[in-house]
Amino acid sequence: MASMRCTRLGVAHVRNNVATFFMSQYTNFMQFGGESDGATRCAQVTQLLAATWAQHPDENSLVVIQLDIVNAYPSADRQAEFNVLAGRASKSYDNGRVHMGDDILCPSSLRHYWSYFESMQGTASTLHFSDYQGQAHKIVCSKGGQQGDAFETDLDLDLDVPKFNCFFPGDRINDNDHTRALFQDALQANPQLACLSGIDAGISTMGLRVAGVPIGNDEWVQQFVQAKAAAVQVDVGKLDIISDGLIHYQMLRFCQNTRLPFLGRNTPTPLISDIFAKVDATILEALFRKGTTNAHGEWTAVFRCCVDMKLQVPHFRGGFGVTPNAGSAISAFYAASVSLVQWLGFCSHTEQNFIDLASTWAPGQDLANPDQRSASILLALK
Repeated sequence: MASMRCTRLGVAHVRNNVATFFMSQYTNFMQFGGESDGATRCAQVTQLLAATWAQHPDENSLVVIQLDIVNAYPSADRQAEFNVLAGRASKSYDNGRVHMGDDILCPSSLRHYWSYFESMQGTASTLHFSDYQGQAHKIVCSKGGQQGDAFETDLDLDLDVPKFNCFFPGDRINDNDHTRALFQDALQANPQLACLSGIDAGISTMGLRVAGVPIGNDEWVQQFVQAKAAAVQVDVGKLDIISDGLIHYQMLRFCQNTRLPFLGRNTPTPLISDIFAKVDATILEALFRKGTTNAHGEWTAVFRCCVDMKLQVPHFRGGFGVTPNAGSAISAFYAASVSLVQWLGFCSHTEQNFIDLASTWAPGQDLANPDQRSASILLALK
């Protein structure tokens, strides 16, 4: 336990130093991973940036690009990690733009962990797994992350198989095939980006998922949320097979009813209230079926509403604590949005000399005047 605690402290120290390093090098770099609820903040900032599409001319339309990777952990190049620590490339990287012998920038704090990297990444790892027949196997691997390495979740990996998704907000371009052709032409016209033109990119003029949050026009966002809600409703029905009433209640309360709150705090309430209400009704109906062995069909409407309230109010109010998603999403969204405005109003960052964060991450949004806001998450605060 002491070793694990020390490793976690080391990871936190490196994360903070790496973030400071990048933020001091690039004025528009922001590390959300170290913040409380960083995924929410990342999605909110993306929505703010996408809302500025009207400020861009037709010949230079705004595009939101999300870079990601396939099989991240198995794709790590261990030699590249040691090259970064040493501050010099031992081979060519980045399609020849980094040559053998070139200097590589490295946060000085990482070099203190050379011995740790050497012990974890300098030897072949032994992976254990069992096949479908229960036979145990061992594979010796010299590429990718090491099992049990606490740093793996924080390393910037040298990725072999990148992928990216693109979203063109606004109403100037409304054909995905035409957009894909324009995007591929733009990549091929730039020598530094031509290598990406052969990678299959997700192109959309309707919306994009960022950190699990749908960002796009209202119709696309509602379709995304509806698909998530439908999946919950299907899974709720599957739990009817559980014979024990207490376990059935706990599975619904803690496993199914908790799947939508993150969407609720990050999606404007008018778009999701009706959808969430249907999920709430499905969960309550499942509880009634199990708890009354289908006798609830004889209840009056008034009595049914009373029992609904009893199930949904918290324990300290005498209820069963099955929090209604449609109701809790309202306060959660406003709390998250107000937190965003407060964050944007924070001046003079310690690493970046911003006049204020809003000028970089919320361009065109007048936080002091609600009538001058155009982003949907800010308009919902009126």
